[in-house]
Amino acid sequence: MLTAIPHHEAGAALAPRRGAVLVMLVFVVVWGLITHGTYAGSGDEPHYLMIAHSIVFDADIDLTNNYSDAKLIAGGTLEAGAHARPNDGRLRPVHDIGMPIVFAPVVRVAYGVAQVLGDAIPASLLSRARLNTELLFRHQISLAMALLTGLLARELFLTLCALGMARGAFGWSLLFALTPPALSHSFLFFTEIPTALITLFVFRRLSVQPLSSWRMAAVAGALAGFLLLVHARNVGIVAGLGLVAVMMTRRGTWSPRLLAVFGAGLALAALARTLTTFVFWGSLVTTPHAGLGVMPSAREFISEVTIRVTGMLFDREHGLVAYAPVYLLAAPGFLLMRAKYPRVWRDLGLVSGAYLLLVLLPMTNVHGWRGGWSPAARFLLPIAPLIWIGVASYAKAAAGVGRAIVIAFVAIQLVINAVVWQFPKTLWNDGDGLSAFRWTGWLPSWEVAGAAPAFAILVVLACALTYVCTRYVTEELSSRT
Repeated sequence: MLTAIPHHEAGAALAPRRGAVLVMLVFVVVWGLITHGTYAGSGDEPHYLMIAHSIVFDADIDLTNNYSDAKLIAGGTLEAGAHARPNDGRLRPVHDIGMPIVFAPVVRVAYGVAQVLGDAIPASLLSRARLNTELLFRHQISLAMALLTGLLARELFLTLCALGMARGAFGWSLLFALTPPALSHSFLFFTEIPTALITLFVFRRLSVQPLSSWRMAAVAGALAGFLLLVHARNVGIVAGLGLVAVMMTRRGTWSPRLLAVFGAGLALAALARTLTTFVFWGSLVTTPHAGLGVMPSAREFISEVTIRVTGMLFDREHGLVAYAPVYLLAAPGFLLMRAKYPRVWRDLGLVSGAYLLLVLLPMTNVHGWRGGWSPAARFLLPIAPLIWIGVASYAKAAAGVGRAIVIAFVAIQLVINAVVWQFPKTLWNDGDGLSAFRWTGWLPSWEVAGAAPAFAILVVLACALTYVCTRYVTEELSSRT
């Protein structure tokens, strides 16, 4: 078993510079994407912005007046609906407030800049540019999210370098950021990109490059706990990261002191969500948006879990493979990682498995698997960079036919990325069984009756592909397996 992951000195010296270039490239590409028509500013997004508006302009989290006052959010016509509920004479958001709190300064600056530019630029010029004050605000928020996506790509790059994959790490990190679901959400004010960034940041410092300072342990713990305030759905990730920290101590990689500091940081951040929930709703855990469902019958349970697993992967509208078939390479990649990086492999399984378990169970996730009005694979994005480590691992190890398979998948993915970059509205679907992206028409849909056999065939084909891929790897890895 490996107790430390090698880090090449030459790659380490160049990593900061390449990481900065990576952030810039992702930012520029996403900037180009938002010049096309999108559905940004719809779904949950404007309601998160409404929370930030209340924090900035009212210094509270009472949305009673904000839906009418915030003229630059959805044109001032947005209704609270199920996104905010009255309680004790105040209109409280049902969404978690972590992301709006952090982004409040950004929202304040963007709001002011949009108002100034809207007044200063002649109306005729704005009309020619197909802009208005609302879009000027919206684009600034999108660019802030694009910057976060670039930082996520940089964090993935550093992780791959630390795993001994410095050669090709830049390209694979860039491809990750420019591939759905990261690309699909790179310009949206959703919680998934911040969650993915924090998750990978903490994971790298727990499993890949174990931290040794109590200050970093406190930061990592606080960030892990903060994930609960970003979204309640992240509880599985927090549990997984906590388990990894405990196992680090049991392995002797960490001292009990570091574990205590990490745990204290996590507990304090988690306490913030508990107190917020209690103040808003009089409950320590549940809210009108986050609660437990009833236990279904055994048959209903098996059926629902099966639908969620296969749908998240293969559904033509909301599945991962529909927009990112390159992720199929993750399965053989993880099999290879089990031999070369057993500790990291187990830690990846703990974090990803804990998150997916709570998402897939109908009792712990009453919102299903689609993610509402949003691009495909929204619920997989928080752990997408962890899954991508498997993709990059296989690409590094593949040889012969395996390398040809990698090249074919990358070529297909680049074509898909180019199409959705040019026509980003194809990233959204209406949940009616008809995909806006024609390429996915050959995939089945759970909105269509009798789809089960087609999903079963796809599962078998995915298993067959994994078997074929693992047959064609370098001699070094094949000898280990």
